[in-house]
Amino acid sequence: MPEKFGRYELLSLIGRGGMAELYRARLEVPAGVEKILVVKRILPTFSSDPEFLRMFVNEAKIALPLTHGNITAVFEFGEVGGTYFLAMEYIHGQNLDAVLRRTRELAIPMPIEAALFIASEVAKGLSYAHGFTSPQGQRVEIVHLDVSPQNFLISYDGGVKLTDFGIAKVKQSTEPQRGVLRGKPS
Repeated sequence: MPEKFGRYELLSLIGRGGMAELYRARLEVPAGVEKILVVKRILPTFSSDPEFLRMFVNEAKIALPLTHGNITAVFEFGEVGGTYFLAMEYIHGQNLDAVLRRTRELAIPMPIEAALFIASEVAKGLSYAHGFTSPQGQRVEIVHLDVSPQNFLISYDGGVKLTDFGIAKVKQSTEPQRGVLRGKPS
């Protein structure tokens, strides 16, 4: 059953991670026009935790200005009833982890050409983020820190997008990161 969340209608749960849940959502605008997108909202158990809120706000600061064909677009950062969220581009497809699991189930190796194409597209997105220049002309140098198959989205029409800048780091950042390990160990 769809759930109203601010100006969005949450249609179905896509997944739940360590600090947030992802929903396929609909945004209705005037004249009956609608857009399907993803709403990533912080889990209720973390909505009052200052460290998780800081990380979520940091993700918004990093991801909102990024505009590249190989990075999932983030359209909005906001708050509804005390719950922070990001509204992002919906990619109709699968993540690379799901694709790789399916190839193993079928005992069919991924074609080398496909693997090279995916790697090349992800590298383009990473290169853009690492060399990002802010609208004010300042080089920002964003480092993703969670480059893993779960964060490569492959659309059914062949597009490849890097997603989830939740634990990304800005090289110019003065925030201490000592003793903190985030991401997937693999």
